[in-house]
Amino acid sequence: MSGLAANKAGLQGINKEKGTPFFENEARKDEALSYKIEEMLKKYSTLLNKDLSMDLIRIDNMMEILESERDLSRIIVHIDMDAFYASVEERDNPSLKGKPMAVGDNSMLSTANYEARKYGVRSAMPGFIARKLCSHLILVPLHFDKYRAVSKSVREIFARYDPNFTPMTDEVVQQIREEIFKETQLTAKIILEFMKKLSIRKVSDIKTMGDLFQQRVYVYKMFTLSSFQFLMRASFGIGSTVVKT
Repeated sequence: MSGLAANKAGLQGINKEKGTPFFENEARKDEALSYKIEEMLKKYSTLLNKDLSMDLIRIDNMMEILESERDLSRIIVHIDMDAFYASVEERDNPSLKGKPMAVGDNSMLSTANYEARKYGVRSAMPGFIARKLCSHLILVPLHFDKYRAVSKSVREIFARYDPNFTPMTDEVVQQIREEIFKETQLTAKIILEFMKKLSIRKVSDIKTMGDLFQQRVYVYKMFTLSSFQFLMRASFGIGSTVVKT
């Protein structure tokens, strides 16, 4: 029902045919998730014939309070270094590029490059399981000294603009990306804004974050209050504006 997770970063063009290690691994996870979705759909069907008008009034009052908390005075930029440990190792050993590689050991992987992800290899996965998914996986031991040094370089770039990492304009953010690449040869993903048209897993009639709000009364009845509030904040595009160093 939910579909194999083959659209994540680095998984484009993956071989999803039955019998491949990736397919079998993802199919097991997909089966468990599909069961949870089916149980939710059963609960959803029992709500369709109920009068939820009072719940909707209560929810909309909550939404007014939520909207009053919106802070448009700041822009928070999230910078995510791509497969950080693996990227550092590839930078220092170019022969690893284009080959499935993960950083860690047989007990636990810290990260995996995109080539390895095509086989279903993930961070926090035991290395011996990863090798079952990808028999020619290259395991590189952790080198924390190198990662700390590169991380320090990246933080020093941020500090040139603001030591507390406060919001910056698009132009400044792009300049930071360029300086990170120039000094470390690593790329960074920058996420600024994504909401109403953001696709989510297909559950009943909910396909986008906008749909999530339209179905808010059912979300309210099917999830815990804290989960409901989190999802409504997401559908409104409201998040914390507090930045702590």
